[in-house]
Amino acid sequence: MTTAHETMPPVLSVRDLRVTVGAVPAVRGVSFDVPAGQVTALVGESGAGKSLTARAVLGLAPHGARILGSVRLDGEEIAGAAPAVYRRLWGRRVAYVPQDALAVLSPVHPVGDQLAAAVRSVARVNRAEARARAVAALDAVGIADAARRARALPHEFSGGMRQRAVIAMALINGPRLIVADEPTTALDPRVREQVLDALTRSREATGAALLLITHDLPLATAHADHAVVLYAGRVTETGPAHQVFATPGSPYTAGLVASLPPGLSVGATGVEGGFDGPKPGVSASVPAGGPAPGGPGAPGTGGAAAGAADAGGGPASEPLPGDPAAGPRRDRWLPAIAGAPPSPFEVPAGCAFASRCPMAVGLCREVEPPLEDAGGGRLVACHRGPELPVPATTLFLGPPQPPGEPLS
Repeated sequence: MTTAHETMPPVLSVRDLRVTVGAVPAVRGVSFDVPAGQVTALVGESGAGKSLTARAVLGLAPHGARILGSVRLDGEEIAGAAPAVYRRLWGRRVAYVPQDALAVLSPVHPVGDQLAAAVRSVARVNRAEARARAVAALDAVGIADAARRARALPHEFSGGMRQRAVIAMALINGPRLIVADEPTTALDPRVREQVLDALTRSREATGAALLLITHDLPLATAHADHAVVLYAGRVTETGPAHQVFATPGSPYTAGLVASLPPGLSVGATGVEGGFDGPKPGVSASVPAGGPAPGGPGAPGTGGAAAGAADAGGGPASEPLPGDPAAGPRRDRWLPAIAGAPPSPFEVPAGCAFASRCPMAVGLCREVEPPLEDAGGGRLVACHRGPELPVPATTLFLGPPQPPGEPLS
């Protein structure tokens, strides 16, 4: 069923955005929309261009950066606009939630005074009314005893409280678009969920759209309507978030999903509860016999990571993955993407992921794949997309393979 939001023009529309910093083409032709009232997640490894894309949208790109392409906010072209244009937008129509709350909160002014100043920068209200709105905003994001806490300095808040205070500041003037750049970085899981719940409740109450920058796939699946997967400054896949991560259409997305630590899940991907899917009659989130094969060691994206003993209760002294004594058994290996992303100074011709892709062929190394319609509202940039196995995460099960060679 089509919702009212889906029939409205997007709040933010980005087309062929290119950002060059010095001689480095850091963002290379990125396109996506953020529909009204919905959440779009930009996902990818560190260095993929997520934060730089967001900063270009906000008019906060590094000094000297060259920005090409189109960025439209409610139909108004703002790409490369003068600073005065962005000052008119900041706080009123677009707001920013950074990774580090202390980067935007003054250490010498009470938190409530800073929120009140944000109100008075936009609305013509007296100090008492601005103060009342600041207290109400802190209360709305779940800060207990908000009137007293509003008089506290930032260092007197916990990390989670500071992040919620920054969310309150971002939402206090009812912006149309919120850009949140890794808003839960360095927070423990319980506090992270509290902060995300506060952001979700407040956003839904105001009807704001959200551009969420994250490398956390379960977070993106749980909170985003749409996902945009970036690699080396380009979009590799985009579409409804749950579909993108449940049935990846590109090898890179499949590699990210397969690399999730055992016990984490983003859908029917074949990695729920272990590397080969849930065992019959057992909940996907709790593998039979205890931890999933490979143990609690979290896989990385730069090679196989060490794990513990098998799920069947093997001795702790068993060989770790990668040890020659471990033998060829696939369930001893933690899934991972071999290699590392290319340097932005030397982006290769063709597909930037080809050097790490088990499906790569000569065409992949010579011709950059275009972003093409894959059906169901999804776009995928992969020459071999229609040939991917189902589930595509099986490409990354077992020891990392040389590019283009079949898995044994």
